[in-house]
This record gives sequence, C-alpha cells and structure tokens, in this order.
Amino acid sequence: MKDPMWRLARFASETTYDDLAPHVVQYAKLHILDTLGVIIAGSSAAGIQKVVDVACRWGGIPESTIPVFGHRVPSPSAALAIGPMARALDFGGVHPEANEHTTEYTLPAALPLAESLGSSGKDLIIAVALGNEVIARVGASVHTITPVGMAKTHSVFRIWGPVVSAAKLLGLDETATMNAIGLAFTQGGCDAQEFVDLVLKCRVQHGFVCSTAIQCALLAQAGITGPENVLTGQKGMYAAFFPERDESWLTRDLDSKTFIAVDTRVKGYPSCTYTHSAIETALECSRDNSIEPASIDEVYVGVNTPTYEQVCEPLDIKFHPRTPIDAQFSIPYTVATALATGGVAIGDFTDESILRPDVRGLLARIHVAIDPDIEATDPVGFAGAVVRIRTTDGRTAEKRIDHVKGTPE
Repeated sequence: MKDPMWRLARFASETTYDDLAPHVVQYAKLHILDTLGVIIAGSSAAGIQKVVDVACRWGGIPESTIPVFGHRVPSPSAALAIGPMARALDFGGVHPEANEHTTEYTLPAALPLAESLGSSGKDLIIAVALGNEVIARVGASVHTITPVGMAKTHSVFRIWGPVVSAAKLLGLDETATMNAIGLAFTQGGCDAQEFVDLVLKCRVQHGFVCSTAIQCALLAQAGITGPENVLTGQKGMYAAFFPERDESWLTRDLDSKTFIAVDTRVKGYPSCTYTHSAIETALECSRDNSIEPASIDEVYVGVNTPTYEQVCEPLDIKFHPRTPIDAQFSIPYTVATALATGGVAIGDFTDESILRPDVRGLLARIHVAIDPDIEATDPVGFAGAVVRIRTTDGRTAEKRIDHVKGTPE
C-alpha cells in the first residue's frame, strides 16, 4: 500500500486554478496579501540585513528579487532572505489544527520561484493554496493529538508546504512531486530548543526551510529521487517523530477539493499565537470594567498546558525578557503591555519598549497558571484563556474568551 503522502502529491499535481472554489481563492489572496505586509514590516527586524548580505554575497543568476532591498539573486538565495522577513515579527497566520504557520513558509519560496519562471498571479495563488493545504493536513494529523511541547521535534513536516508550492510552479507530476517531498524529508525540521533559548535562529530557520524547498523541487525536476514512504514508512515521520496520529486528516474530503487550510487564522497581534487568548481576554476584561493600569493589584491568567510550556517557561526569561524575541514568546510581557497601553502592536517589540517602566511594573503583578477549566476544554491546541484582575480598591473582574478575533469561530 502506498504511503498516504502519494495521495497529497497527486492532489497537488492534478488540481488546477479552475478547481478552486471562490472562497478558496479569496482565502489564498487574503493570506498572500497579509504575508506580503508582514514581509515588508519584518524587513527591518534584527538579523535580516545580515541574512540579505550573505544571500547577495554568493552571487549567481539574478532571477528573483529580495523585496524591499531590491537585490536580484538566484531563487533559493532570495528565499533564504525572504523567509526570515516573513517570520521576524511572528505576525503570520496559523492553522489551528495543524498548530503551524502556513503562508509565511509557502510564499517566501513561491514568490521568488514564480518570478524566476515568469509565472502568473493565478499560478502563485494555486501554488500557495496547495502548499498551505499540505501543511494543514499533515500538521493536523499529529498536532490534534500531540501538543507541540510533547513532540520529539518541532514541525518536521513544515517544509513539505513550500516544497509542494515549488513543485506546482515547476509543473511537476505526481511522481516528481513525491520525489521532491522525499528529498525534503527532515531537511526543514528545526529544534524546539530555539524557542527555549529564543535566539535569531527562530527567524533564520524559515530561510533554511524555504531555500531548501526550492532546491528539492529543482532536484526532483532534474530526476533525483527521494524516499517514497515519508509518513508511514518503517523510519518515516510518524515512526520517528509522531507515533500518535490521526491519519484521517490527510485525505478527509480531498476528492471534493475541500481545502481545510481556509481555516488559517489571521493574527491580530505580532506575537506567538499562544499569547493571543491571554492578550485579548486581558484587554476585554480591563475595558469592560474600566480598569486603569495604575489601579491593578494582581492579574491571574489561566491557560492550558501547551500554552504554559510554550510562552510561560522558563519563568525567569518570560517575566524578564531580554530581547524582543523573548517578549514575542511571553504571556507575562504581552499581557502587561496590553494592560499598560491598551493594545499590543509591532512597536511594543523593540529593545527600547521591552524596558518600559510601566510595563515592567505590571509584570511583577501577573501570575500565570494552568487552569483546569481551560485545560479540560482543549488540552492540546490553541485554547482560550481566563483572566482575573484584582484592583487596589478591592474590586475583582473576570473574563474568559475561548476564540480570539481572527479565528474561524
């Protein structure tokens, strides 16, 4: 029996733009536009200029443009530079069941390759839509069961999205697409330690993934073969990294050209998705009860276990962020910022803003814990949050939100 990835490879190679329902086209356009905005804004983030310099230093065929900077380089080099730009602000859309970013992986690979090939806008749309679908389906097959914090590696499957996007732009058939997927197996996996140490690799990893995806697709086009049993093989992804899975996600409603990736959420805040429920709940709790920052005595934030592990540990860093990246992955910082300023925006993640006295003052009054009710609702994915604020005059206000703005719900 063939590996189920073959079914996704056939779906990708055979599906045309005309097969896309209007709402799928609209979703793809929205997320392409959203990600382009994130790329432009992220172009000035720390580390980006250095990656661009490295990409340009190699030279090569001037076939693809690095946005904002204007340099023309080979498409894999452009993808190496664009990927970190898409990731830097942590503002890209996330699919809830896959527990993974989508277009911020597929577009940085598809955009430079499409330019080098002279592809049309429709070509770009179908390539991104199909790449996102692979990320969403493979991710959902594991992350609806295994929390990110419990995975043996962090999203080893993510590279298959941009690989499929690149394969579609190149016009690869089912077999060549499968070879590209096989060549990319484990080439884009990243260590979860980067999210503990919160180093610039959190951004640069996207460049590795997107650049390698193009290379794998081009090698497959040239006839290089890759492993065929990447999911269910003896040493495939499931056996190696995710023994617990739900394979029904891979092909569910696939014959009817149903795209589950349309549920990808557009982020409302430029920080890790795991912080969003806490941010929005804290904002609404304070607004609904007219609570001024100076009157706050204590803030309780209740979340589920994956959220706590991802954006509340280690405590010393999350409560005392040293860098903007620390702050992006911190519930204490983002909630303190929301309460102190009335929102969370790009400008709140700079070397200067993370030292603001009003925010630092509130950090000491925040307590985050695993809440039994939130845990019971969703112990695996992006759950809601409960926030309880006590004021200096003895008032107590409480709010719970299960679905933040930007989610399908």
